Amino acid sequence: MIPVANALQIVLDQTTSLPAESVALVDALGRILAEDIVADTDLPPFDRAQMDGYAIRAADVANTPARLRIVGESAAGNGWHHEMKAGEAVRIMTGAPVPAGADAVQQVELTREVDGAGFVEILESVKRGRSIVKQAGEIKVGETVLRAGEEISAAMIATLASFGYAQLKVGRRPRVTVMATGGELVDVDQRPGRDQIRDSNNYTIAAYASLAGAIVERLPLVGDDTEELKRRISKASEASDVLITSGGVSMGVYDFTKAALKELGAEVFFERVALRPGKPTVFARLGNTLVFGLPGNPVSVAVTFNLFARTALRAMQ
Repeated sequence: MIPVANALQIVLDQTTSLPAESVALVDALGRILAEDIVADTDLPPFDRAQMDGYAIRAADVANTPARLRIVGESAAGNGWHHEMKAGEAVRIMTGAPVPAGADAVQQVELTREVDGAGFVEILESVKRGRSIVKQAGEIKVGETVLRAGEEISAAMIATLASFGYAQLKVGRRPRVTVMATGGELVDVDQRPGRDQIRDSNNYTIAAYASLAGAIVERLPLVGDDTEELKRRISKASEASDVLITSGGVSMGVYDFTKAALKELGAEVFFERVALRPGKPTVFARLGNTLVFGLPGNPVSVAVTFNLFARTALRAMQ
């Protein structure tokens, strides 16, 4: 029996990262970044207005009300690209570029446009920088904004799009085969007979593995048949990065999973962990496939999957 910390270290030592692959941004949610994300532009890329109003010079409105001549309009996507002079104002919309010469934006509610005269009255003075996000005020070009190893969230999608990452490198999703064993089990669509119970572990493990980023294949139940169990394990190991079984790893007469693994030549790294629930957890390798033999108790399955199997699945990506 080994301590949990030692068992976790063994799992990590035996787990290798899968090759990266390229995916489209629209398919990137929940994937694990395999590259650092670097800003290819300042954010914002220009001095940007934070609200609708007028771009002005703070010195021109030190005493209010102050009347300024309206010389243009700056809208998002259609800026006013001239230099504003003393005594002038530019009508501006949220998100629009602040014209050269302006150093503040006064919100429209604190202004009054003079009808037909081409002038606006600024009703309250402002300080320099008011309602302006300076160029590169959020992110500078060349700055690393996301790191390899981070899981891509919905919020990160906006960042990736902002910096032109239509395609990006992510860790390949592990292929996981899930199999529950035990002659007492029937599937969820069947009514249990005498001494039988419905299987929940297959579905629980598959759900946890999917949440950890895996591509999951769930096999039919296997009864207490050592030869069939060996055949299933052998076939799964040829097509999967990880095989996760539940049941058949304790000390009972009908606990066949450990024996089947050993007969197939698997290298067993540990088979008992100082953990309750979850003591009879098995970790092995069969060929290039990692094998987790989890106990049959549903609570033990949840505990041991999230301690050991999830650790490996995340490390692979």
